[in-house]
Amino acid sequence: MQAAELEDGKREIRRVTITPESAPRWAALGRELAWLEREWRARWDQGD
Repeated sequence: MQAAELEDGKREIRRVTITPESAPRWAALGRELAWLEREWRARWDQGD
């Protein structure tokens, strides 16, 4: 994984190499991000 330091001191992921060993973790992260996006959109649509 390559990360870049941003001006505000935070880090940004630029590139990730997925290996057979890391694939399940990346798949789980993808599912979590998809769930968070659905939650955010549902709340946005409700005006929260």
